[in-house]
Amino acid sequence: MEIIDEIEVRNLQEVEKEAREARLIIDSGELTSIAHLIENTEEIFCSADRAALVLISYMNLEDRAVSLEKVCRGSSIHIRHLPKHSEYRFKEYIKEGKTLRIYNKI
Repeated sequence: MEIIDEIEVRNLQEVEKEAREARLIIDSGELTSIAHLIENTEEIFCSADRAALVLISYMNLEDRAVSLEKVCRGSSIHIRHLPKHSEYRFKEYIKEGKTLRIYNKI
């Protein structure tokens, strides 16, 4: 986990614009994290927030995101997780974002 202390305004504006275009409400923490993802190509995004994951996919950044379930499995952490943390739900949100991208960008 990283504390984000500086983000370029243009990247925040881009994420806000994309969220409005996709008609998604993104909280400020998720918005900042997605803007940070644009600036730092080595970062990976992990969230269980539906709107944030749909937006990640809408912005064609889904290859830089991962589900909480996958992170835990990869770390050999075995915990009971909520359905919203599952790989299945993650893939559903990514699919939803891709569909929105097709409808709104083409």
